[in-house]
Amino acid sequence: LAWLIREFKENLPHELNFIEEGLNSERLARNFRNEPSIGTPKIYWEYTNRKILTMEYINGVKLDNYAALSMMDIDRSKLADTLCEFFNKQIFRDGFVHCDPHPGNILVRKNAQTGSHQIILLDHGLYKVLDEEFRMNYVKLWMALMGGDEEVIKTAVKKLGGVDSYKLFASMMTARSWDKRGSWDKSDLDEEEKLKIQRAMMQGKLSEMTVILSRVPSSLLLILKTNDLLRSINNGLGASSKKVYSSVVKECLKAMEEEEARIWARDG
Repeated sequence: LAWLIREFKENLPHELNFIEEGLNSERLARNFRNEPSIGTPKIYWEYTNRKILTMEYINGVKLDNYAALSMMDIDRSKLADTLCEFFNKQIFRDGFVHCDPHPGNILVRKNAQTGSHQIILLDHGLYKVLDEEFRMNYVKLWMALMGGDEEVIKTAVKKLGGVDSYKLFASMMTARSWDKRGSWDKSDLDEEEKLKIQRAMMQGKLSEMTVILSRVPSSLLLILKTNDLLRSINNGLGASSKKVYSSVVKECLKAMEEEEARIWARDG
């Protein structure tokens, strides 16, 4: 588990620096300043230093408190849609990603102005900044995964992760069977596909996955972790994998449009 130790060593100093955490929180707030369904606590800088973080108190319920969400009359399916769009924009378009989205770091409340739900993101210590080349290669990989283009998938996995086992890597990214490539955004995980994945694990794929995780760069490792956490949350909220992947495609297309506009503005 050398890769895990490496990640702890690299990220722990950042997570323990509360100045950095406050700046991360404010940067995320700026990225979503026009989105009323997203919020972060205000930072009180006059009472904050490297060892002390003083924030606004926000009353909300944990994302996995389903009974409380029901009492608040919050639609879990719509909440899952917002969560997907929130993190997919971070990953595919902003390149500034909160990498620890477990339920304890996500509160939900009613937005007093809109009457709809609002997601409050906490614990801004662990972020990853994705450079433009990595981000666009990741966009292209996901578009290839959704389209089932094996050659592009193979090339993109090698470029991003430096590994040759592109079929297994694709399944690690999507938690879906390689045989279902090209239709992940059109169908949900069924029992037959679950059995295929379970058989693959029993046939020694788990050890191969560990080798892959030890080789991929830090940016990709944290994005994989983030995806796994979000997948677990979405399953709890009852979101279909079809809708989750449709959100991925939507944000990838926006990222490609924005990239074309930047190139056009730069080159004329």
